[in-house]
Amino acid sequence: MRIRSLYVAGLLAALASSSVGCSNTNGNGVVVGTTSVVFVLDDTALVQWEAGIFWSVANTFEPTFVGGAVVDPPVAVNAVGSHINSVVGPRGCANTSRGSDFVTVRFNNCTPPFGQTNTSGAIGFGVSSSDGGIVIDANSSTVKATQANITIHSSALYTTSGTSRTLTVNSSGTGAGPAGLPSTRSGTYTVTWNAGDSCANIYGSIARGTSRGDVMAFSAFRVCTTGCPLSGTVTHTNATNGVTTTTVYSGTTTVRFTTSDGQSGVETISCS
Repeated sequence: MRIRSLYVAGLLAALASSSVGCSNTNGNGVVVGTTSVVFVLDDTALVQWEAGIFWSVANTFEPTFVGGAVVDPPVAVNAVGSHINSVVGPRGCANTSRGSDFVTVRFNNCTPPFGQTNTSGAIGFGVSSSDGGIVIDANSSTVKATQANITIHSSALYTTSGTSRTLTVNSSGTGAGPAGLPSTRSGTYTVTWNAGDSCANIYGSIARGTSRGDVMAFSAFRVCTTGCPLSGTVTHTNATNGVTTTTVYSGTTTVRFTTSDGQSGVETISCS
Protein backbone atom coordinates (compact mmCIF):
# COMPACT_ATOMS: atom_id res chain seq x y z
CA MET A 1 0.00 0.00 0.00
CA ARG A 2 1.51 3.35 -1.05
CA ILE A 3 0.37 6.22 1.10
CA ARG A 4 0.79 9.95 1.21
CA SER A 5 4.15 11.62 1.75
CA LEU A 6 3.51 15.33 2.12
CA TYR A 7 6.21 17.96 1.85
CA VAL A 8 6.35 21.65 1.15
CA ALA A 9 8.57 22.60 -1.74
CA GLY A 10 10.58 25.78 -1.64
CA LEU A 11 10.30 26.42 2.10
CA LEU A 12 12.86 29.19 2.21
CA ALA A 13 11.31 30.95 -0.76
CA ALA A 14 7.89 30.67 0.81
CA LEU A 15 9.00 32.11 4.11
CA ALA A 16 10.74 34.95 2.34
CA SER A 17 7.64 35.81 0.31
CA SER A 18 5.51 38.69 1.57
CA SER A 19 2.43 36.55 0.95
CA VAL A 20 3.37 33.96 3.54
CA GLY A 21 5.91 35.24 6.01
CA CYS A 22 8.53 37.55 7.38
CA SER A 23 11.64 37.12 9.49
CA ASN A 24 10.07 37.70 12.92
CA THR A 25 8.42 34.82 14.77
CA ASN A 26 6.78 34.36 18.13
CA GLY A 27 7.57 31.64 20.68
CA ASN A 28 5.45 29.08 18.83
CA GLY A 29 7.33 29.54 15.58
CA VAL A 30 4.31 31.19 13.96
CA VAL A 31 5.13 34.16 11.80
CA VAL A 32 4.18 37.44 13.48
CA GLY A 33 2.47 40.16 11.50
CA THR A 34 1.32 37.88 8.72
CA THR A 35 0.54 34.20 8.25
CA SER A 36 2.67 31.33 6.95
CA VAL A 37 0.89 28.64 4.96
CA VAL A 38 3.95 26.46 5.40
CA PHE A 39 3.22 26.08 9.12
CA VAL A 40 -0.37 25.04 8.38
CA LEU A 41 0.66 22.41 5.86
CA ASP A 42 3.35 21.04 8.17
CA ASP A 43 1.01 20.74 11.16
CA THR A 44 -1.71 19.22 8.99
CA ALA A 45 0.73 16.51 7.92
CA LEU A 46 1.45 15.61 11.57
CA VAL A 47 -2.24 15.24 12.41
CA GLN A 48 -2.77 13.09 9.30
CA TRP A 49 0.17 10.91 10.33
CA GLU A 50 -1.13 10.33 13.87
CA ALA A 51 -4.68 9.75 12.62
CA GLY A 52 -3.43 7.17 10.13
CA ILE A 53 -1.57 5.27 12.84
CA PHE A 54 -4.70 5.06 15.01
CA TRP A 55 -6.77 4.14 11.92
CA SER A 56 -4.33 1.32 11.14
CA VAL A 57 -4.68 -0.18 14.61
CA ALA A 58 -8.48 0.21 14.62
CA ASN A 59 -8.83 -1.57 11.29
CA THR A 60 -7.37 -4.77 12.69
CA PHE A 61 -10.43 -5.54 14.84
CA GLU A 62 -14.07 -4.65 15.57
CA PRO A 63 -14.55 -2.93 18.96
CA THR A 64 -17.94 -4.55 19.63
CA PHE A 65 -19.59 -7.87 18.92
CA VAL A 66 -22.94 -8.22 17.18
CA GLY A 67 -25.46 -7.19 19.84
CA GLY A 68 -23.23 -4.44 21.22
CA ALA A 69 -20.98 -6.19 23.73
CA VAL A 70 -17.49 -4.71 23.84
CA VAL A 71 -14.72 -7.00 22.67
CA ASP A 72 -12.29 -8.21 25.32
CA PRO A 73 -8.99 -6.28 25.29
CA PRO A 74 -6.86 -9.44 24.86
CA VAL A 75 -8.85 -10.25 21.71
CA ALA A 76 -8.17 -6.78 20.35
CA VAL A 77 -4.48 -6.98 21.26
CA ASN A 78 -4.07 -10.31 19.46
CA ALA A 79 -5.84 -8.91 16.40
CA VAL A 80 -3.47 -5.94 16.23
CA GLY A 81 -0.46 -8.23 16.48
CA SER A 82 -1.80 -10.60 13.84
CA HIS A 83 -3.17 -8.12 11.29
CA ILE A 84 -1.28 -4.81 11.48
CA ASN A 85 0.86 -5.83 8.50
CA SER A 86 -2.24 -6.13 6.35
CA VAL A 87 -3.07 -2.46 7.01
CA VAL A 88 0.33 -0.76 6.78
CA GLY A 89 2.77 -1.40 4.01
CA PRO A 90 4.91 -2.79 2.67
CA ARG A 91 3.74 -6.11 4.04
CA GLY A 92 6.04 -7.40 6.76
CA CYS A 93 7.49 -3.99 7.66
CA ALA A 94 6.07 -4.07 11.21
CA ASN A 95 6.70 -6.51 14.02
CA THR A 96 4.92 -6.71 17.35
CA SER A 97 5.22 -7.91 20.92
CA ARG A 98 2.19 -8.13 23.18
CA GLY A 99 0.80 -8.76 26.63
CA SER A 100 -2.80 -9.23 27.72
CA ASP A 101 -3.74 -5.56 27.41
CA PHE A 102 -0.97 -3.94 25.38
CA VAL A 103 0.88 -4.36 22.12
CA THR A 104 4.08 -2.70 20.93
CA VAL A 105 4.34 -2.13 17.19
CA ARG A 106 7.79 -1.56 15.74
CA PHE A 107 7.64 0.08 12.34
CA ASN A 108 10.61 -0.38 10.01
CA ASN A 109 10.29 1.81 6.92
CA CYS A 110 6.50 1.43 6.87
CA THR A 111 3.93 3.74 5.34
CA PRO A 112 0.78 4.03 7.48
CA PRO A 113 -2.47 5.17 5.84
CA PHE A 114 -2.59 8.98 5.50
CA GLY A 115 0.95 9.06 6.92
CA GLN A 116 4.59 9.58 6.09
CA THR A 117 6.71 7.26 3.95
CA ASN A 118 9.47 5.23 5.59
CA THR A 119 8.01 5.50 9.09
CA SER A 120 10.33 3.86 11.63
CA GLY A 121 10.07 3.61 15.40
CA ALA A 122 8.20 1.86 18.20
CA ILE A 123 4.74 2.81 19.48
CA GLY A 124 3.15 1.15 22.50
CA PHE A 125 -0.63 0.71 22.47
CA GLY A 126 -2.56 0.02 25.65
CA VAL A 127 -6.04 -1.43 25.11
CA SER A 128 -8.99 -1.24 27.53
CA SER A 129 -12.77 -1.23 27.35
CA SER A 130 -14.85 1.86 28.18
CA ASP A 131 -18.00 3.78 27.20
CA GLY A 132 -19.31 1.17 24.79
CA GLY A 133 -16.04 0.87 22.92
CA ILE A 134 -12.33 0.26 23.10
CA VAL A 135 -9.82 2.81 24.38
CA ILE A 136 -6.46 2.78 22.59
CA ASP A 137 -3.67 4.60 24.44
CA ALA A 138 -0.64 5.33 22.25
CA ASN A 139 2.78 6.35 23.52
CA SER A 140 6.06 6.68 21.69
CA SER A 141 9.45 8.29 21.74
CA THR A 142 10.46 9.89 18.45
CA VAL A 143 9.11 8.12 15.38
CA LYS A 144 10.91 9.14 12.22
CA ALA A 145 10.08 9.23 8.53
CA THR A 146 11.88 10.37 5.41
CA GLN A 147 10.75 13.97 5.83
CA ALA A 148 9.28 14.29 9.33
CA ASN A 149 9.30 13.10 12.94
CA ILE A 150 6.62 12.78 15.61
CA THR A 151 6.05 11.78 19.23
CA ILE A 152 2.65 10.48 20.28
CA HIS A 153 1.13 10.58 23.78
CA SER A 154 -2.51 10.28 22.77
CA SER A 155 -5.61 8.19 23.37
CA ALA A 156 -8.55 7.27 21.17
CA LEU A 157 -12.00 5.89 21.91
CA TYR A 158 -12.98 3.46 19.14
CA THR A 159 -16.75 2.94 18.71
CA THR A 160 -19.19 1.60 16.13
CA SER A 161 -22.78 2.23 15.11
CA GLY A 162 -23.99 -0.09 12.38
CA THR A 163 -21.38 0.14 9.63
CA SER A 164 -20.06 3.49 10.93
CA ARG A 165 -16.69 3.57 12.69
CA THR A 166 -15.42 6.46 14.85
CA LEU A 167 -12.14 7.25 16.57
CA THR A 168 -12.32 10.14 19.05
CA VAL A 169 -8.69 11.13 19.54
CA ASN A 170 -7.32 13.16 22.43
CA SER A 171 -4.07 14.20 20.82
CA SER A 172 -0.84 15.24 22.52
CA GLY A 173 2.72 15.25 21.30
CA THR A 174 5.48 16.99 19.45
CA GLY A 175 7.10 16.73 16.07
CA ALA A 176 8.35 18.40 12.94
CA GLY A 177 6.45 18.15 9.69
CA PRO A 178 7.85 17.58 6.21
CA ALA A 179 9.25 21.12 6.02
CA GLY A 180 11.10 20.60 9.31
CA LEU A 181 9.15 23.11 11.39
CA PRO A 182 8.90 22.05 15.07
CA SER A 183 5.47 21.89 16.65
CA THR A 184 3.71 20.92 19.87
CA ARG A 185 0.09 19.83 19.57
CA SER A 186 -2.86 19.16 21.87
CA GLY A 187 -6.58 18.87 21.23
CA THR A 188 -9.37 16.57 20.14
CA TYR A 189 -10.41 15.38 16.71
CA THR A 190 -12.57 12.60 15.30
CA VAL A 191 -11.86 10.18 12.48
CA THR A 192 -14.97 8.67 10.88
CA TRP A 193 -15.41 6.05 8.17
CA ASN A 194 -17.59 3.11 7.16
CA ALA A 195 -16.51 -0.51 7.51
CA GLY A 196 -14.43 -1.54 4.53
CA ASP A 197 -13.71 2.03 3.40
CA SER A 198 -10.24 3.14 2.39
CA CYS A 199 -11.05 6.81 3.11
CA ALA A 200 -11.89 8.69 6.30
CA ASN A 201 -13.06 12.14 7.41
CA ILE A 202 -11.28 14.21 10.07
CA TYR A 203 -12.98 16.91 12.14
CA GLY A 204 -11.77 18.78 15.20
CA SER A 205 -9.41 21.36 16.66
CA ILE A 206 -5.73 21.13 17.55
CA ALA A 207 -3.81 23.78 19.48
CA ARG A 208 -0.19 24.20 18.48
CA GLY A 209 2.48 25.41 20.90
CA THR A 210 1.72 26.57 24.40
CA SER A 211 -0.95 29.06 23.39
CA ARG A 212 -4.51 27.72 23.43
CA GLY A 213 -5.50 30.54 21.06
CA ASP A 214 -3.19 29.24 18.32
CA VAL A 215 -5.56 26.64 16.86
CA MET A 216 -6.02 24.56 13.72
CA ALA A 217 -9.58 23.50 12.88
CA PHE A 218 -10.26 20.55 10.55
CA SER A 219 -13.58 20.54 8.68
CA ALA A 220 -14.72 17.67 6.44
CA PHE A 221 -11.06 16.89 5.81
CA ARG A 222 -11.18 13.69 3.75
CA VAL A 223 -8.12 11.50 3.35
CA CYS A 224 -7.61 8.14 1.65
CA THR A 225 -4.96 5.47 1.79
CA THR A 226 -3.58 6.67 -1.54
CA GLY A 227 -3.37 10.08 -3.18
CA CYS A 228 -3.81 13.62 -1.93
CA PRO A 229 -6.50 14.72 0.54
CA LEU A 230 -9.74 14.61 -1.43
CA SER A 231 -11.55 17.57 0.10
CA GLY A 232 -12.06 19.73 3.16
CA THR A 233 -10.41 22.66 4.84
CA VAL A 234 -7.93 23.34 7.62
CA THR A 235 -8.13 26.79 9.22
CA HIS A 236 -5.31 28.09 11.39
CA THR A 237 -5.80 31.01 13.80
CA ASN A 238 -2.68 32.90 14.85
CA ALA A 239 -2.92 33.65 18.58
CA THR A 240 -0.63 36.66 18.32
CA ASN A 241 -2.33 38.69 15.63
CA GLY A 242 -5.70 36.96 15.12
CA VAL A 243 -5.04 36.32 11.42
CA THR A 244 -6.63 33.14 10.07
CA THR A 245 -5.31 31.05 7.20
CA THR A 246 -7.64 28.60 5.46
CA THR A 247 -6.19 25.85 3.26
CA VAL A 248 -8.53 24.09 0.83
CA TYR A 249 -7.88 20.59 -0.51
CA SER A 250 -9.31 19.13 -3.73
CA GLY A 251 -7.61 15.78 -4.38
CA THR A 252 -4.68 17.28 -6.28
CA THR A 253 -1.18 18.41 -5.42
CA THR A 254 -2.37 22.02 -5.38
CA VAL A 255 -3.61 23.48 -2.09
CA ARG A 256 -5.31 26.86 -2.24
CA PHE A 257 -5.16 29.25 0.68
CA THR A 258 -6.77 32.49 1.77
CA THR A 259 -6.05 34.62 4.82
CA SER A 260 -8.19 37.03 6.81
CA ASP A 261 -5.72 39.83 6.09
CA GLY A 262 -6.39 39.62 2.37
CA GLN A 263 -3.75 37.23 1.07
CA SER A 264 -4.40 34.27 -1.22
CA GLY A 265 -2.50 31.84 -3.40
CA VAL A 266 -1.50 28.22 -3.86
CA GLU A 267 1.08 25.84 -2.46
CA THR A 268 2.15 22.48 -3.89
CA ILE A 269 2.21 19.25 -1.90
CA SER A 270 3.50 15.83 -2.90
CA CYS A 271 1.23 12.82 -2.57
CA SER A 272 1.85 9.16 -3.36
